[in-house]
Amino acid sequence: MKPLKKNMDIRLLVMVLIFALTSRVGYPQSKEKQAYLVGYAQDTMANDWRSAQVREIQKEFRKYPYIRFIYTDAKGQSTKQIKDMEDLVYQKVDVLMTSPRDAILSTPVISRIYKSGIPVVLITRDIKSKDYTSLVAPDDLAIAKRAASKNFQKLILLP
Repeated sequence: MKPLKKNMDIRLLVMVLIFALTSRVGYPQSKEKQAYLVGYAQDTMANDWRSAQVREIQKEFRKYPYIRFIYTDAKGQSTKQIKDMEDLVYQKVDVLMTSPRDAILSTPVISRIYKSGIPVVLITRDIKSKDYTSLVAPDDLAIAKRAASKNFQKLILLP
């Protein structure tokens, strides 16, 4: 992915999160801006892509002094990720972000969190219900079609 595209994707994600925050609790109006807490129950930080997601989101949220960002590392364990989501709710997050490692196991807890009134933003992976606020994910089919088309064009142009 080109850096510009990656930055645009992260900015889109941040805009979605800010919308989720402001639609739930309202934009901070006072001079003593209320801090909003965004929690990310990350699948694993051992994966370069997942780690980069967290770093880029942290970087973007630094531009918004009224947003505090925390994340967890489930170390590739679905049950730990579920516990992390519950722990983030216990910490009173205003928005929960997650990329559910296991859609079937994660669905009940994500549904419960969403139904409790906490906006839930899914990153790249869906669950088995529509109990979430937003899904930010690439269009894998469109990406595959573009890649196939470019590869085909390269093959045709070979001597």
